[in-house]
Amino acid sequence: MKVRSTLYLVLLTALALSGTYGCGGESSDTDNNQNPPVAQCGDGVVDAGEGCDDSNLVDGDGCDSVCQLEDNNQNPPPACVPSTEVCDNGTDEDCDDLIDTADSDCIDGDNDGFLGAQDCNDGDAAIYPGATEVIGDGIDQDCTGMDKYLAQTSTFSYSDPSLAPQFLINYRLTVFTSDGLELSSSTDSDPLSQNGFEVVSSYTYTFYPDGKVQDQFDDYDANLPGPDYQQHYTYDAQGRIDTMSSDDDPSANDGYERVSQYAYDPNTSFLLSITSSNSIEYYSNYDAAGNPLDVDVDVFKNGIFDYHYSYTYDSQGRSLSVIVTDL
Repeated sequence: MKVRSTLYLVLLTALALSGTYGCGGESSDTDNNQNPPVAQCGDGVVDAGEGCDDSNLVDGDGCDSVCQLEDNNQNPPPACVPSTEVCDNGTDEDCDDLIDTADSDCIDGDNDGFLGAQDCNDGDAAIYPGATEVIGDGIDQDCTGMDKYLAQTSTFSYSDPSLAPQFLINYRLTVFTSDGLELSSSTDSDPLSQNGFEVVSSYTYTFYPDGKVQDQFDDYDANLPGPDYQQHYTYDAQGRIDTMSSDDDPSANDGYERVSQYAYDPNTSFLLSITSSNSIEYYSNYDAAGNPLDVDVDVFKNGIFDYHYSYTYDSQGRSLSVIVTDL
């Protein structure tokens, strides 16, 4: 009995050490309790110590390969807003992913003294801001955004019974763009004296989205800042000028002094009249292009014509000469 009891005690001790003494030979302590699960990045479960888990181990998608939030996800960089590239500052202002000398804006590709950001054609050394413009060649050499067209001479004559017929009183030289817009005009009110031009005007424009002129600014006094005269245009449904508003001093910001209303022939769409606050102009006798050859002006709007204008035009439809007759 003593030997059997001793063997039985040894057996129980062995079973206890092996952990197999539970019911049905199973341990009363499970493996999970003895070895709890280890956190695993990429399993889609955010475990302790993980900032995120997007079920992959890929960087750059907001949750990196060790399941931590990426900085660019917490603080995304602002969207790049293109602006003029500034060279040698290490910043990509024009948002083309090129910086400083790697950016063509910071290189003088044609060695004309102007960087690409300043030059409208950095592949041609004859084209740069301030270059000599070749009139009417269709190329914008001086980078003003347009080619200067032909120089046009307008001859204004004045007829009066007390004066010699067709007495020349005005000479005007105008430079146009290829689209027919005036860039500059020079006026000599007394050509016979040969004293040169008294007034030299330069013109700038603003445009509507469809390309029609919205404003024309006339700068004729170099001693005053800004434009000296402004004309503002509106258009009708057919794209014809509807009104022209004139401001004699745009810098005063006191609005337009005159508004001119345009009227057209409903059948031909030719210009019939322009009515302003102080006069009416009546147009008649048109050339094949619809340009009026004769204009009668009622200065006081009393039904009596005070002046008659006779026009001629060049092949581009621009006024070439005007004869003014005092009626």
